[in-house]
Amino acid sequence: MEDYRLHIRAKRKALGFSQKQLACAVNVSQPFIHDIESQKKHPSMDVLARICKVLNIEIIFQNIEETPVSHKKAE
Repeated sequence: MEDYRLHIRAKRKALGFSQKQLACAVNVSQPFIHDIESQKKHPSMDVLARICKVLNIEIIFQNIEETPVSHKKAE
């Protein structure tokens, strides 16, 4: 299963956002976006929700103890 953080990077690039643009849109630093996409850090639920809103990604939790799985929202 693909890590949701890789999906964030792919979706950001597909939409033409730079890391800095995404960071500004969700009110975090560009290095933090880089660390998320590089799988070095996990965002808080609040930051993850803001990223998903900006990138139009839906997060579905399979189990409260598991890592979230990302899915594209219906167009």
